[in-house]
Amino acid sequence: MVVSAFSVCSSIIVNFVFISYFSYLNIFNILKRINENMAKVLFLLITGKEAPERAKLAVMTASRQVKARRYEDTKVLLYGPSEEYVTTLQGEDKEAFSEMVKGGAVDSACVGVAKMLGIELKLKEMGVELLRFGERLAFFVNNGYEVITF
Repeated sequence: MVVSAFSVCSSIIVNFVFISYFSYLNIFNILKRINENMAKVLFLLITGKEAPERAKLAVMTASRQVKARRYEDTKVLLYGPSEEYVTTLQGEDKEAFSEMVKGGAVDSACVGVAKMLGIELKLKEMGVELLRFGERLAFFVNNGYEVITF
């Protein structure tokens, strides 16, 4: 039996294309499954000036998660003392928070708390939307977000 170089090369090329195609499909399906299984995360920030180290840690942690795109979606809700805390941020903390606001990660702050603390205007100037906290929390929980509280 004589096998020509052409038929051997053709066979190798066909096998390579076939394997490459199915490897591509396999990688695509794996990436698709990973994306389907990625969590949506809501950082609920409630700590403020009563525990400034913890509040700073909350802002920096949320900021780093957003920047690294570790989750399918990352959102931040401000409630209570954290609303006042973010209005006093300076330096790299302020910069990190501003990046989250500009990137759309900061969903909102509680309008009721903002009014009570007299910081509505400051938050709006920072680009933070003021909404009803209970409604926003329910929205995220009902849409499958994992809540991480600081």
